[in-house]
Amino acid sequence: KAVVSTQSTGDKDKADDVPEETPIEELSEEDRALKEDLEMLVTRLQEKDQSLWGPTLEAMGKSIRSATSSMTSVPKPLKFLRPHYTMFRELYESWPEGDNKKVFADVLSVLSMTNPDQEEKATLKYRMKGAGGEIGNW
Repeated sequence: KAVVSTQSTGDKDKADDVPEETPIEELSEEDRALKEDLEMLVTRLQEKDQSLWGPTLEAMGKSIRSATSSMTSVPKPLKFLRPHYTMFRELYESWPEGDNKKVFADVLSVLSMTNPDQEEKATLKYRMKGAGGEIGNW
């Protein structure tokens, strides 16, 4: 049985109100669509075609930013992406230097805030390697 880290509670920003390891069948249609969209973006980041990386990171960042209106709980996009954190870190290290890697660092910086097993100061580490945009935009 497939499981995910959250389910819909009717409140888009209250992802922490539900237990971890919620069966995927219990997700609302909206949450299931969000999870599927994010999984597709995760797959694109692993492609060798670098032309996919920029638009994929932009879409991922937009999804994260649009869900962070309330900081009383972990936004759903971050919960759905959290299981990929270790893979993202490894992928980041394998990418060539450039704008895409800087934007990826910004995404990792935000995602690292939700990871309880993070290395010390990972949020700051990735923020310093990021694109350097206005931090308030996240």
